[in-house]
Amino acid sequence: MLVGPPHDKCGDIIGTRGWINVPTNAFFPEEYTIHLPGSSDPIHVKRPKVGNGYTEEAAEVSRCIREGREPEPTGEQGMRDIIIIDAIYRAIKQRRAVEIKY
Repeated sequence: MLVGPPHDKCGDIIGTRGWINVPTNAFFPEEYTIHLPGSSDPIHVKRPKVGNGYTEEAAEVSRCIREGREPEPTGEQGMRDIIIIDAIYRAIKQRRAVEIKY
């Protein structure tokens, strides 16, 4: 779940095994911090901004077609992501936890 000021597109992504703080644009962050339960040392991640996300995705799909291999993530994994995102929207709308079925 992403929480925080919607106009800033930043916040925290909270999961069952820790949380991630995204201080900048959550949709294409250049840095974020991972917090794991039981650890006092958060993991700081910085990554250079390359392309706009779609550029990298298109290049990877092109490489996979040329090399005859399946992209990472696979189509099945992508579909699971969509199911999870849909469940997040339903949980927010219903204001309760919802079951996810694959």
